[in-house]
Amino acid sequence: MPVTVYVEIVIFNNLLIDLLLGITTSLCRRRKVKKIRQTLSAIIGTVVAVLYPLAPSVIQIVIKILLAPLLVVIVDKYSSVKDYLVSLVLYVVLTFALGGGVYGLSSLIGIDLKSYAVLGVLVLSILIMEGVLWFVLHKKPAYSKETFDVSVKYKGKVVWLKGFYDSGNTLTDTLTGRPVVLLSKTAVDLIRHGDSVIYDGFVDVKTVNGESSMPIIELEEVRCGQNTYSCFGALTEQDMKGCDLILQNTLTYK
Repeated sequence: MPVTVYVEIVIFNNLLIDLLLGITTSLCRRRKVKKIRQTLSAIIGTVVAVLYPLAPSVIQIVIKILLAPLLVVIVDKYSSVKDYLVSLVLYVVLTFALGGGVYGLSSLIGIDLKSYAVLGVLVLSILIMEGVLWFVLHKKPAYSKETFDVSVKYKGKVVWLKGFYDSGNTLTDTLTGRPVVLLSKTAVDLIRHGDSVIYDGFVDVKTVNGESSMPIIELEEVRCGQNTYSCFGALTEQDMKGCDLILQNTLTYK
């Protein structure tokens, strides 16, 4: 029994899907959407989809293997092969997610995938996928829920900072056993307020690049809510995203 597939459905479906996938891939990677590249990629993908049923079996296999890599090459410029491969993997994952969404909703509602009604399912699937991606990309980082207003007193001066509680920070001063908090460059500038800082020692820190030593200063007081602590502060000389200092795991906010 012959199967009728309306070419306008194929054109509209593929044009919309390829354009959406290219744009979404760029947005997920926080890249600027290049309109000309995105449009060209969608057009090429649509033309190939229209001609695909007419191609020999061998050519169809080649198309299945090379189409996605080709479209990803077109949609953006890449700094390295690794940069390109990240976008390619993301593009493929989004493709399967969208295809699975369309198939699942069509089966649930009882719509023929070759009918015009599938266009509505496609739009619904796109809205769902974009809604999920928007939530993931725009929700606040987990650590933002664990930041606290912390006051630090140094040489009689009190400054208020945003502190992030890190259960993995177990740093202590080897001589006194007192906890060590990590101070960002911004925090250090606020604390010293133009004055010179005299180091009170050093603390060994293990990182992904190996071990390193950080200078520490003795803080008169670190107040976390109603709790006050006597600590040292390690000078990281770099800014921290979303906070000014990282609390040691024994410092609790109450």
